[in-house]
Amino acid sequence: MVYFVLIVGICSLLSFLVIRTNKGGFYPLVLKTITSFCFLGLGLLGLVNGSLPITSCSLFIAGGICGLIGDIVLDLKITYPEDSEKYLLLGMSSFTLCHIFYISATMYVFGTNMWYIFGGVIVGVAFYLSTFVMKIKLKKANVNSVLYALVLNISVFQALFLLVEYKDAFSALLFTGAVLFLISDGILMLTYFKGKDSRLYIISNHLIYYLAQFLIMGSLMF
Repeated sequence: MVYFVLIVGICSLLSFLVIRTNKGGFYPLVLKTITSFCFLGLGLLGLVNGSLPITSCSLFIAGGICGLIGDIVLDLKITYPEDSEKYLLLGMSSFTLCHIFYISATMYVFGTNMWYIFGGVIVGVAFYLSTFVMKIKLKKANVNSVLYALVLNISVFQALFLLVEYKDAFSALLFTGAVLFLISDGILMLTYFKGKDSRLYIISNHLIYYLAQFLIMGSLMF
């Protein structure tokens, strides 16, 4: 069943990329939704077959659902450019919830360590300061961007601390997924706020993002 979910996910993702790099619209939206359902399916398999508590797995899956919603909403930004700012803010809010669920799911099992929260806050503040150096104008997304950066980096540092402490398959997949998520969002920031919307950026962003989600959901299998 795992292989079936992965094969369907890969096929739908590749099909999406072929169509999305040429045009937007309804069909790319359907294909990326199918891809998102596939990584959620992997999470459900982890809920059934993995060793994490049901509550923790459920929080991870809830985060994945928020990621699915955020991904769809951000695509509507392209489809309906007249409302692009509204969809951008809604999409960022949904992805912020996604990482809050991921952090909560991990805290439920492993507890809280103030060091990874501290590290996430420091890097999040550094991100905000870097936007001035890179001359990135966040405009109305200013507050949402800072909040998202804080939550995302806390998630990355949390996964790093788990990897250092446990060195197991779960923490390795979770950390790799979190780092890829960070890279994907870096590319997305350049796309949205610096106009880097070439095919290379579009393909790189989506490949890295979906790989991140599949790794995070795949970690529930262990």
